[in-house]
Amino acid sequence: MDPIAWHTLVFGLPIALAMVLGVGALGGLGEAELEVDVDVDVDADVDADAESETDGEPGFSILQLLGVGRAPFGVLLSVALLGFGATGLALSAVTSPFLALAVALVVAPVGMGLTGQVLGRHLPTVETYAGTPDDLLGRAGVVRVRVDETFGVAQVRDEHGSLHEIRCRADEPLAPGVPLVVVAYDERAHRFEVAPLERDLG
Repeated sequence: MDPIAWHTLVFGLPIALAMVLGVGALGGLGEAELEVDVDVDVDADVDADAESETDGEPGFSILQLLGVGRAPFGVLLSVALLGFGATGLALSAVTSPFLALAVALVVAPVGMGLTGQVLGRHLPTVETYAGTPDDLLGRAGVVRVRVDETFGVAQVRDEHGSLHEIRCRADEPLAPGVPLVVVAYDERAHRFEVAPLERDLG
């Protein structure tokens, strides 16, 4: 495999980035000061309005399928990058780079989704290893992934300054970056209720 071939860069760079993200998370940089500003401007109206309001259960969306909100976004991104790069490099050594690219584009989101499903069963909804959901009530935060009536992801700091990434919903759509406040926790749906910070204070 030619070390300077275009496909070597296409598949090699994601692996390098995945390693940087992994080292950052392990080294403690990752508490989202390492705000991997791949700003999930998934404002890409993935409108989770695929109605599934069965008994207040959260609706289905592409983001949920990819595991977003079930596991730390940095972990999911690292898995996707690593899966894409490793699959592409391995296949491009034995087959057409274009075929390798096509397969890698399928493997990356599938790996991301499976990781989210597995970690979601073993990690708490709130990304922490101490405290309870009630500890975040009344705390201010910011939208990470667009929040609507069925799904969203926000980042909130507790009273000790620790950062938490939470699954949530709101009565009105909130775009990434919008300040919010946590107003309630739905134990049945395992998600938080949030509201725009300005409105709550007013």
